[in-house]
Amino acid sequence: MPLSENLKLIMYGGEKDGINYSFKLAEEAHLPKIEHGYYKFNDKQSDNPEDDSALFDRPSFNFDIAAYDIDNNLFYYFRFDT
Repeated sequence: MPLSENLKLIMYGGEKDGINYSFKLAEEAHLPKIEHGYYKFNDKQSDNPEDDSALFDRPSFNFDIAAYDIDNNLFYYFRFDT
């Protein structure tokens, strides 16, 4: 942690370069914001699955995020396929 800027935008929403991203996938999945922990991102549509830089450059999403919350000793797994 912390999540990259692109992962924060897709999971929690926000604004970047004048564009409002209102995905808020974490809210829909009841995934809390994790202050202390680790995450692993896997983009199934990329030759480099750990790189999220092209996440918004395609018409669909196909990725997994695994996160471990150290404070609460909880593991979360989120899969998003469109």
